[in-house]
Amino acid sequence: MKKVSQIISHLKTKPYLKNLRYVDCYNQLLSLLPKNISQNTKFLYQKNDTLFFVLNHPGIKMEFNYKSNLIKSILKKLIELNPECYFIKSSNIKAFVTNKPSIKEENYSKTKKRVYQERARGKFTNSAKNMDLNSIFEKIRVSIKQNRQNEPA
Repeated sequence: MKKVSQIISHLKTKPYLKNLRYVDCYNQLLSLLPKNISQNTKFLYQKNDTLFFVLNHPGIKMEFNYKSNLIKSILKKLIELNPECYFIKSSNIKAFVTNKPSIKEENYSKTKKRVYQERARGKFTNSAKNMDLNSIFEKIRVSIKQNRQNEPA
């Protein structure tokens, strides 16, 4: 019986799923970077011989430029220690700040029940001739009056 990790590693060797390898190597690189840079990096991509970092804030870009030699050395060490990440070897690294605002995910609690104030008063004339309908309308009237009594002030 194969383990899940074995199946995933086998899938990563397929040419049509090479992006999975890229993502793994980029995540390894981000985990080795200083914390403030890795947390404020939206994503990485490589074009020609340049590795681009897309950052959230202009201040982080300044710090990135200040620490560019450190980042290059971390990149070299990563390639030495993990030969599978040979494809992220690049001579230039650049960073820029995205102009698109990040989408903030709001956590809505599904367990919270919304309660609305009862607007009806239960004052209506019941002119139903059918006894079944008449009793249903009276049950509705009782329910409305109970809801008005139980609501918070």
